[in-house]
Amino acid sequence: MKDSKSTIYYIENLTAYSWVFSILPYFLRKRMKASQDAQPIYYFNNSKMGRWLANLSLRFIRMRIERVKFSQGDMRDQDGNLIWLKTTKDTLSIQEEIKNNAEFQKAVGSCGMANSLHLFLGKWAMCCDSITTDVFLMLKFIFFIRIVEHRENLNDPMRTSQRDVFLFMQARPWFVEIERFAQSKGINIIPARNIQLHLKAFFLRFDSLKSFIKEFCKKTSYYWMVTQYKLKELIFLRRSNNVQGAHDFIKNKGNDSGRSQLRIAIEHYGYLNFDSPELFSDLFFFQKSSLRAQDILVYFGLSNAPITDKEWSELSKRGIFAIAINPQAAATPDVPIFNHKRGTIKIDWFKSTARDKKNIFTHNWLCQHILNYHQRYNYWVDFITQHRVKIHVTWFKYSPDHCAILDALQNLGGVGVVYQRSFDPFLAPGTFTTADVVFGFSKLGAHIGEDKHSIIPYYVVSGYLGDYRFSLLQKRSNDVRNLLRSHGAQRILAYFDEHATNHPQWDLAYKVTIRNYSYLLNKVLENPWFGLILKPKVPSTLRSKRLGSVWELLHQAEKTGRCFIFEDTNLQSSFPPAAASLGADIAIHGHLFAATAGVESALTGTPTLLLDCEGISDSPLRILGERVIFKDIEPLWRSCVEHWNRPGGIPGFADWSGILDQLDPFRDGRAAERMGIYLEWLIEGFKAGLPRETVLADAAERYARIWGKDKILSVNCPKKMEGLAKIA
Repeated sequence: MKDSKSTIYYIENLTAYSWVFSILPYFLRKRMKASQDAQPIYYFNNSKMGRWLANLSLRFIRMRIERVKFSQGDMRDQDGNLIWLKTTKDTLSIQEEIKNNAEFQKAVGSCGMANSLHLFLGKWAMCCDSITTDVFLMLKFIFFIRIVEHRENLNDPMRTSQRDVFLFMQARPWFVEIERFAQSKGINIIPARNIQLHLKAFFLRFDSLKSFIKEFCKKTSYYWMVTQYKLKELIFLRRSNNVQGAHDFIKNKGNDSGRSQLRIAIEHYGYLNFDSPELFSDLFFFQKSSLRAQDILVYFGLSNAPITDKEWSELSKRGIFAIAINPQAAATPDVPIFNHKRGTIKIDWFKSTARDKKNIFTHNWLCQHILNYHQRYNYWVDFITQHRVKIHVTWFKYSPDHCAILDALQNLGGVGVVYQRSFDPFLAPGTFTTADVVFGFSKLGAHIGEDKHSIIPYYVVSGYLGDYRFSLLQKRSNDVRNLLRSHGAQRILAYFDEHATNHPQWDLAYKVTIRNYSYLLNKVLENPWFGLILKPKVPSTLRSKRLGSVWELLHQAEKTGRCFIFEDTNLQSSFPPAAASLGADIAIHGHLFAATAGVESALTGTPTLLLDCEGISDSPLRILGERVIFKDIEPLWRSCVEHWNRPGGIPGFADWSGILDQLDPFRDGRAAERMGIYLEWLIEGFKAGLPRETVLADAAERYARIWGKDKILSVNCPKKMEGLAKIA
């Protein structure tokens, strides 16, 4: 490298392996020499050994390495826009390129049947990893490229120096598409080999693996012995002609014998709350409909939310069948464990060979994930067949799993249902979905004309599915409000966070959330007339991990009696945002990029404000304007005080009335009831022996006749809507 001024290097992962086998040999081949004005070599991530070796090697030629210091929430372009937010659009375009890739097309076409493999692979491509399902992994790769571009623009805004910029990036699947994107930003990608060996992590994983295997075997053998004991007990009762005893035995063990019953399978995600319908529940639509308990199957798969004795008892006494699909998801020996009967997977592998070294990873990745798809598909075929599932209901559309589940259902004559739980203001790679029926709050959730990847024959506009809880929460909210007022609070704010972690480098909301908590808690201590209701998204980690030094402020604010926090120990809070907003004068949601809590608060009728420190420009909520959306907590606070002090308040302040129809065209508290009735129609159709297409069409027609044909939409499936055109 003769002219070091004209060349600059960045390294994605500085590890011992990448340095010794890729980066250092590259520099040696270039005959790298130091000069007085030479630029350092920059890196983003590193291992200790990698950095030590790099420093040792460069010392002999008087060069140095320097870490790129960045924070996801601080990196902004010249216009003040967050660079991280640009990467979402970038990944959408890259995902489109991946789907047009010749290898990808061959892989999908080789299956020989219509299915959701293309969407399954498309979602996995955004993870771009064989081990993790980190939906932000591709975003992180593109983010590094954007940071390099940003730094070069700061050094030379007009880019007139003709400086060559190189980025050493780990060779990975879809490298060609990533390289093409980088070249469009004036950055040259150099593939680097990388094998990270973390001995400490290796041994910890080994211990964890041993512990997992030990616990798995312990639980599995325990459940097997308990099952055998119960079977012998049942045989004894029957042989002794104790018919009533045998009948009671079966009844008390959760209707395990009803395998002939057609069922609706529901994924458990941490909530039942049968006796507290005002709280979150995975069975909210069942509580608000005339669906029979015998038609419901709840399956438990999360090891951090296992089925307990109490939950098993609650389900059993109601006649709802429950099963654990993972032994780690069972904290009671009574629940049956799904035993997957593994079979041989026959796949017609697509005939192709990698054209060059850059495509080897892509080719191998496709082979691996096609096998992954078939494994998951076979798993769900077995589950659906064993338990006669005709309808599967979930809200979690962000992973590839629901694609394989839908294909298994469709090929067995069943129906896949997804319901909207979060307000998704804009499209992202993780939001694309495929389902027979999707229940959405409004037309906004369908992203008509924008979403080119989802396949949804029947998008059912149901209204906000949690609106039935508003009236049920009013008493509890009033109690909280009266508690704060009894300690002198005359004006009360509610604040919702977005679960910021304690990792400032990779959390968009971390610094903003800590600052908002600190600011509002100080206002409680400074103003004896002010009360604060806090509704964290994940309260279990708020005090112990996320607040840090701000925890002491929270403790002091609670002592005043004018600060109340909704807390519980579930995966996420069991209390909906409405619990806080109904007790407040004004509610605040801390972020515009994920505004579900703010939307719910506004639908309760509570004046609601949004903070947009990130500068989200694409959200449909932007129409609310500057009297609802604020860039910082300080001007928001000043506006609240002015609003309270001005007779009649500030006109239009915290007013959502102009957009409520777009968020929920019903607003009648019956959204969950509509969903429950729709599912009831579907299961009735299957019990009548009708084919799935007829069942789907009949339910859509019945819904359209009652609520209007404009409430049944279609996303990328126009042929499904022909029957509705005849409805007056």
